[in-house]
Amino acid sequence: MEGICSICGEQKDVHQNRETGQFVCRGCYQREFQPREQCSCCDEVRRVAARTKDGRPVCSTCYDREFHQRPKEQCSICGEARRVAMRTEDDQPVCQGCYQREFQPREQCSCCSEVRRVMTRTKDDQPVCSTCYDREFYQQPKEQCSICGEARRVAMRTEDDQAVCQKCYRKITGKSQNKYGVCPSCQKGPRFITYLDTENGQNICQTCFRRQKRAKMASPA
Repeated sequence: MEGICSICGEQKDVHQNRETGQFVCRGCYQREFQPREQCSCCDEVRRVAARTKDGRPVCSTCYDREFHQRPKEQCSICGEARRVAMRTEDDQPVCQGCYQREFQPREQCSCCSEVRRVMTRTKDDQPVCSTCYDREFYQQPKEQCSICGEARRVAMRTEDDQAVCQKCYRKITGKSQNKYGVCPSCQKGPRFITYLDTENGQNICQTCFRRQKRAKMASPA
C-alpha cells in the first residue's frame, strides 16, 4: 500500500514489518531488516536473496550469477559484455561496475565526512557510505582467530580458510587490511579482497584465491 516509510520518510509502497510494527519500503527493509547469513556460494555474509533446495542461503550477487542468468549486453561505457544494472535516458545499457562509478549518488558521509557512494541513510536522512555502514550499523559476526585465539571480526583468511583478526593481520603483513577495492591479481573491482596471497603478501579476491588454490591442488607435488 502507499504510505510514508518510517525509516527514509519517503512516500512509497510500504509494508508493515512483523517484528517492529513499522511501515517500511522495500529498499529500507532490505538494508535494515532482511536476514544476513553466510552465502553458501561465495562465503560472504550478505543479505539472503534465495535458498537452495536443501535450504542453504544464497546472496543476490550469487543468485544472479548462478541461478538467474540475466542476458548480457555490451555496456555503453566500458564496452564489456555484462549484465545490465541500469539504462540511460536513451536506453543504452550500463553494467553494475560502471553504474557504481558513474551514476550512483555520492555525498559526504555523515560518519566519516568523506565524499563516497551512499549505501544507506539514517532515520534523519543523513547519508552513510558502505564502509561506515559495515562498521557502525551492520556488525560483521566474530570468529575465533586462528593465531591469537580471540573472538574477533575477520580481516582475512589463510589458504586453508582459517580466520585471522585485524590485529594479527597487521602483525603478519605490517599493514592495515584493505577489505574493499580493486583486486591486485585480476585487477577487477571494487570487490571484497580479504584473502591473503602467500606468494606476494597481498590481499586478493575470493575468485582469485580459489583459482590459485585449484591450481596448486592440480599441480604435481
